[in-house]
Amino acid sequence: MKKMKTGIQGKIAKLASLRFTDYPVTSVFLNLRPSGTRRPGLVFLKKELSRLEKSLFPNSSELANFSAERAKIERAAAEAQARKANQLAIFSSFRQEFFEPFFLTLSSESDLRIPNSVVRGSRPYLYPLALLADRLENFLLLVADLRNGELFKVETGRITESWKKEAVLHPETRREKQGAFDRRTGNTHTTFTKRVEGHRQAHADKYFRSLAEKTGAWAQTSGIRSIIVGADAVSGPPLKEEVARLNSHLSIVPAPIDVKLSEAKKLALGVAAFRKKEQAISLQRVEELFFPGRRQAIFGAAEAASFLRQAQRAGVLVLDEAFHKEAQLCVHCSAMAFQGCSCPVCSGPVQTAALENELVCLAAARNLEIEFVKDSEPLARKGGVGLLI
Repeated sequence: MKKMKTGIQGKIAKLASLRFTDYPVTSVFLNLRPSGTRRPGLVFLKKELSRLEKSLFPNSSELANFSAERAKIERAAAEAQARKANQLAIFSSFRQEFFEPFFLTLSSESDLRIPNSVVRGSRPYLYPLALLADRLENFLLLVADLRNGELFKVETGRITESWKKEAVLHPETRREKQGAFDRRTGNTHTTFTKRVEGHRQAHADKYFRSLAEKTGAWAQTSGIRSIIVGADAVSGPPLKEEVARLNSHLSIVPAPIDVKLSEAKKLALGVAAFRKKEQAISLQRVEELFFPGRRQAIFGAAEAASFLRQAQRAGVLVLDEAFHKEAQLCVHCSAMAFQGCSCPVCSGPVQTAALENELVCLAAARNLEIEFVKDSEPLARKGGVGLLI
């Protein structure tokens, strides 16, 4: 998850700074994709909410608050269906009048999804949302040759906007068709030929510049920082150079995508190129942890959490997707309690919480980059957590 304050990343950063000490926050994640005629996510939600309701004391104020909270959650689930959203995240704390639903519609071809879960605690459970944000396929796809160019905005693996540009070709005159023949030498005049080539190059430069400018404008308004450039061997190098010249802040990835392909095929090849780039970034982050150069690396969940709690400056939090550990954390300051029922720092109450979620909250609240890696044996041997300072 990159340092971006737009969309899902901005919501995570906002929620990560919140702490609910008087009344817990309920975090709900639902995969609303249908399975046959049923929606397993809704069945799961009904069972979990009923289980939580039965665990509270009868006729208590907490039960009354949770019953009202449950009604709001169920209304949000119905609204998600009406919006045709297939993923839903809800963060709710009734006593503090806090309710944040997040509706997301992923591509039907995408294998990304939020696992069904309901968690209550003093912190919003942001780990599933952060993992999804790191895997979301949000990028710009620019496909062009010397005559036609197409720009696609891809969000959550779906094309949400497109734009086409046709190159203005240099009109060929009668003299250019015949050539400026020199009777004395039997050759075409070099000066005339160069002038014609110059006109054609000027038209091509203007065409590539318009594609690069449109790409930069879309990147600025959408907050997207990755662009996949698909072009042939002739138009590819000048197009990539122009895009890089006008948009130095973008991450540009070349890909062999022909402009004559169908839109669905272009999207599939663009997604494959984007995933390959993201995998390369994950491997690079792990390598930087073990060979930090002038930077410093911290390994271990407790060590990384302690460093982040002190509000010290850091750059990248790297988490193994397989990492999971529960710990006794202070409700007020998040300090880890190894013994007893109170915080060793502020004497506040402690509760059992997922350490991976605490790390995500601490990092997101400080607007750090969070990188999730998969099947990394070196990182697993170091505890599954690394912090690059």
